[in-house]
Amino acid sequence: MRNRKGFMIPMAFILVVALVVIVGSITVITTTGIRNISQRVEDEKALYIAEAGMNKAIWYLTNPPEEGGMGIDWRTTGVTEEFGGGTYSIVIEDDPEGILISVDSLYKGITRSLAILADEDFASAFSDYGFLSDKNVSVGSGSGVEGGIFALTEGNLASGAGVTGNEQTVLITPNIDTSYYDNQIAVTEGGGGSVVQGDQTYGNLNLNGASLYVNGNIFLNGDVSGGGDIVASGNINVGSSGIIGKSTKIIAKNHLTVEQNAKIKKDAVLYGGEAIQINSLVVNSDPVIITTPKNLTIGADASLAGKIYGGQLTIGANTNIEGSVIGGSYGEENVIEDSVQITYTEYDQEVPPGFDKKVKFKKWVQR
Repeated sequence: MRNRKGFMIPMAFILVVALVVIVGSITVITTTGIRNISQRVEDEKALYIAEAGMNKAIWYLTNPPEEGGMGIDWRTTGVTEEFGGGTYSIVIEDDPEGILISVDSLYKGITRSLAILADEDFASAFSDYGFLSDKNVSVGSGSGVEGGIFALTEGNLASGAGVTGNEQTVLITPNIDTSYYDNQIAVTEGGGGSVVQGDQTYGNLNLNGASLYVNGNIFLNGDVSGGGDIVASGNINVGSSGIIGKSTKIIAKNHLTVEQNAKIKKDAVLYGGEAIQINSLVVNSDPVIITTPKNLTIGADASLAGKIYGGQLTIGANTNIEGSVIGGSYGEENVIEDSVQITYTEYDQEVPPGFDKKVKFKKWVQR
């Protein structure tokens, strides 16, 4: 019995030591686990704050100053705001591929970084519809919109043999701001040293990104390149041999006419203050911008692509348009003649002056 007691004392000691080791190990593991969980929670919170900062940056860009935002042209080298017990810093800068938006968050010493590449895109009124009219529209037999929405603003109706009953009513109102074009035209009328006086005819012409101002009428019958502006205080005629280069803006105070066989390159802008006439049989496959606050007439059997806006539209019979067509509220009604086919197509186009913009996500950027 005495030997058994002597044996049990060391055994009890060993068991106690083992128990202490086990309990200690569990305590260390538990403490480490709690610490790791806490760190993961804080890391997730830092990411959450960075995401909030990214959403705020996009909100700033999307909303104009009168609505509390900054507008899509806003750029900043650093704006820091508090959020959720931490902070985020926003940097917005121009990038060769668009707009680079970077956000760095800080929460309890933990930082997270996010960056996206975005770009400017047309606002909904100019991008979401195959055809949108801001007043009554007459639709000829066999005409319609394919692959997109045929819409009218509230209070307006579609009539004619081409009405299908699928037309939608929307609350959005399409408008363009003519300030940029008005200012350019004002330069031609100011008579400064940079303004060419009298009517002019041009063949091949490289603008090299500059503006050509003419106080008079202009006839273009050659290859116009260089991405600048051609501005006339009168009318502009793009002749049958005319080629308007990429991202070039043609701005007429009064009437702008495009003749058959003329070519207009991608992202070129045609603007007529009083009217634009696209003659019959004009065929142009590059997506362009055609815009006037007043009368836009497209002749029969034409084929066009891009964004088309006219305060009052008349689209000739048998015409095909790929892109979006928007009719404003100028005049009595918009007219689509017989057998006009509008195919809603989303092109990657530069947003020209005067059109409302929105931010378009392109891709995440590795930082």
